[in-house]
Amino acid sequence: MRVVIPGLIEERRKDYSFVLPAFEKLFKHFKENIMLYLLGKPVDRYGNSIYKAFRTLRENKYAVVLFEKFVPDKTYVEIITKCDVIHAPIRIKTRGNVYNEETYGVTVGSGVIYNAIQYAKPIIVPAEFNMLSELRSSTLTYANSTELEDIITELITRPEKLEKLKKEAYINAEKFSLKNLQDYFEQNVLHWAEES
Repeated sequence: MRVVIPGLIEERRKDYSFVLPAFEKLFKHFKENIMLYLLGKPVDRYGNSIYKAFRTLRENKYAVVLFEKFVPDKTYVEIITKCDVIHAPIRIKTRGNVYNEETYGVTVGSGVIYNAIQYAKPIIVPAEFNMLSELRSSTLTYANSTELEDIITELITRPEKLEKLKKEAYINAEKFSLKNLQDYFEQNVLHWAEES
C-alpha cells in the first residue's frame, strides 16, 4: 500500500506526533506491504527533525521516500496519482501569522482536500478536522497513533476495504466535476437570483 503525505513538512501546518510512532510499528509488521512518501520539503527546525527521523527509517531499509528540496510538479503528480491513500496529519490549530489563530477546516482550508478531490483518493485526517460532507464516505479519521496504525493495518490486511474506499473517493470526486458544479449553479444560484 502506498501512502502519501503531501505538502511542506512544517510545524504550523502538520502534526507528525502520531505519524512517526504509527509508521515505526507499521514498518516492523508490514515492511513488504507499505511505502510512505513525504511529498514536501522540510521547512523549519521541526520539519528538519521530522525529515531526519524518517530518513533514519529509510536507512533501516524501510520504504520511505523523502525530498530535501522542492518537489517538481511532474514528480508530485506522478506520485500522488499512483498512491492508494492520502494521509493529511493537519495541525488543526495554527497561525496564519503571529496574531491570528486559524483552525484548519473552519477558518482556513487545506490543499490536501483539493488533492483528494483532484486525484480521487481516499484521505486519512485527524478526527477533529472538519471534513467536507461530500468526502466523508472516503475519509478515515484518527485521534492518536494507535488509531492511525489500526486504520492503515486494516487497509493492508483487508484489501477489499481499501478498494471500496477508493471507489467511494472516485464517486465523491465526481461531485466536484465541472458539469456537476455548473448544474448546481444553474439549479440553485441562478434559480435563487431569478426569484429575488
